Amino acid sequence: MTITLPLAAAVMQQAAVQRLAMAIQSLGLSRRQIPDWMADTIYRFEGTIRLSDGSRFCMCRVDIDAAFNDDGSFRWLSDFLRFASEPPRQAPQRRVLNRLQLLLLALMIARPEVAQHVLR
Repeated sequence: MTITLPLAAAVMQQAAVQRLAMAIQSLGLSRRQIPDWMADTIYRFEGTIRLSDGSRFCMCRVDIDAAFNDDGSFRWLSDFLRFASEPPRQAPQRRVLNRLQLLLLALMIARPEVAQHVLR
Protein backbone atom coordinates (compact mmCIF):
# COMPACT_ATOMS: atom_id res chain seq x y z
CA MET A 1 0.00 0.00 0.00
CA THR A 2 1.25 3.47 -0.87
CA ILE A 3 0.08 6.65 0.82
CA THR A 4 0.78 10.09 -0.62
CA LEU A 5 0.78 13.07 1.71
CA PRO A 6 -1.06 16.06 0.25
CA LEU A 7 0.45 19.47 -0.39
CA ALA A 8 1.04 21.60 2.69
CA ALA A 9 -1.32 24.27 1.33
CA ALA A 10 -4.20 21.78 1.30
CA VAL A 11 -3.54 20.68 4.88
CA MET A 12 -3.42 24.30 6.05
CA GLN A 13 -6.91 25.18 4.78
CA GLN A 14 -9.30 26.15 7.58
CA ALA A 15 -11.98 23.73 6.38
CA ALA A 16 -9.46 20.88 6.22
CA VAL A 17 -8.30 21.62 9.77
CA GLN A 18 -11.87 21.50 11.02
CA ARG A 19 -12.62 18.22 9.20
CA LEU A 20 -9.36 16.73 10.51
CA ALA A 21 -10.33 17.75 14.05
CA MET A 22 -13.73 16.12 13.57
CA ALA A 23 -12.14 12.91 12.30
CA ILE A 24 -9.61 12.74 15.14
CA GLN A 25 -12.29 13.51 17.73
CA SER A 26 -14.43 10.67 16.36
CA LEU A 27 -11.70 8.22 17.42
CA GLY A 28 -12.73 8.83 21.04
CA LEU A 29 -9.17 9.22 22.29
CA SER A 30 -7.97 11.62 24.97
CA ARG A 31 -5.36 14.24 24.11
CA ARG A 32 -2.72 12.09 25.80
CA GLN A 33 -3.78 8.96 23.92
CA ILE A 34 -3.65 10.61 20.50
CA PRO A 35 0.17 10.81 20.27
CA ASP A 36 0.44 7.14 21.28
CA TRP A 37 -2.12 6.23 18.62
CA MET A 38 -0.19 8.29 16.06
CA ALA A 39 3.11 6.59 16.91
CA ASP A 40 1.62 3.10 16.90
CA THR A 41 -0.14 3.71 13.60
CA ILE A 42 2.71 5.41 11.74
CA TYR A 43 5.58 3.23 12.97
CA ARG A 44 3.71 -0.02 12.36
CA PHE A 45 2.77 0.91 8.80
CA GLU A 46 4.49 -1.46 6.40
CA GLY A 47 3.64 0.33 3.18
CA THR A 48 5.29 3.23 1.38
CA ILE A 49 4.68 6.87 2.18
CA ARG A 50 5.34 9.48 -0.46
CA LEU A 51 5.36 13.25 -0.34
CA SER A 52 3.17 15.20 -2.74
CA ASP A 53 6.12 15.61 -5.14
CA GLY A 54 6.50 11.82 -5.37
CA SER A 55 9.64 11.54 -3.26
CA ARG A 56 9.76 8.93 -0.55
CA PHE A 57 8.90 10.01 2.99
CA CYS A 58 11.59 8.95 5.46
CA MET A 59 10.15 7.45 8.64
CA CYS A 60 13.39 8.43 10.35
CA ARG A 61 12.13 12.04 10.30
CA VAL A 62 9.00 11.27 12.30
CA ASP A 63 9.35 12.63 15.80
CA ILE A 64 5.93 13.16 17.29
CA ASP A 65 7.24 14.61 20.54
CA ALA A 66 9.34 17.17 18.66
CA ALA A 67 6.36 18.10 16.47
CA PHE A 68 4.52 19.04 19.66
CA ASN A 69 7.55 20.93 21.06
CA ASP A 70 8.25 18.17 23.59
CA ASP A 71 5.18 19.26 25.54
CA GLY A 72 4.24 16.04 27.30
CA SER A 73 0.83 17.41 28.23
CA PHE A 74 -0.13 17.81 24.54
CA ARG A 75 -2.38 20.76 25.47
CA TRP A 76 -2.37 21.92 21.86
CA LEU A 77 -4.47 18.88 21.00
CA SER A 78 -7.25 20.06 23.32
CA ASP A 79 -7.43 23.34 21.43
CA PHE A 80 -7.22 21.50 18.11
CA LEU A 81 -10.09 19.15 19.01
CA ARG A 82 -12.24 22.18 19.82
CA PHE A 83 -12.16 22.95 16.08
CA ALA A 84 -14.45 19.96 15.56
CA SER A 85 -17.34 22.04 16.87
CA GLU A 86 -15.97 25.60 16.52
CA PRO A 87 -14.39 26.34 13.13
CA PRO A 88 -10.98 28.00 13.22
CA ARG A 89 -11.17 31.76 12.73
CA GLN A 90 -8.02 31.86 10.64
CA ALA A 91 -5.69 29.54 8.81
CA PRO A 92 -3.25 27.70 11.08
CA GLN A 93 0.24 29.05 11.55
CA ARG A 94 3.01 27.39 9.57
CA ARG A 95 4.65 26.18 12.80
CA VAL A 96 1.85 23.62 13.34
CA LEU A 97 2.05 22.16 9.83
CA ASN A 98 4.12 19.16 10.98
CA ARG A 99 1.54 18.35 13.68
CA LEU A 100 -1.31 18.51 11.19
CA GLN A 101 0.57 16.39 8.67
CA LEU A 102 1.34 13.70 11.24
CA LEU A 103 -2.27 13.64 12.42
CA LEU A 104 -3.44 13.34 8.83
CA LEU A 105 -0.86 10.66 8.02
CA ALA A 106 -1.97 8.53 10.95
CA LEU A 107 -5.59 8.96 9.90
CA MET A 108 -4.76 8.07 6.27
CA ILE A 109 -3.17 4.84 7.49
CA ALA A 110 -5.72 3.86 10.13
CA ARG A 111 -8.96 5.15 8.60
CA PRO A 112 -8.46 5.87 4.88
CA GLU A 113 -12.21 5.92 4.29
CA VAL A 114 -12.49 8.83 6.76
CA ALA A 115 -9.27 10.59 5.74
CA GLN A 116 -10.45 10.95 2.15
CA HIS A 117 -13.08 13.45 3.31
CA VAL A 118 -10.64 15.71 5.16
CA LEU A 119 -9.21 17.31 2.02
CA ARG A 120 -12.21 17.22 -0.27
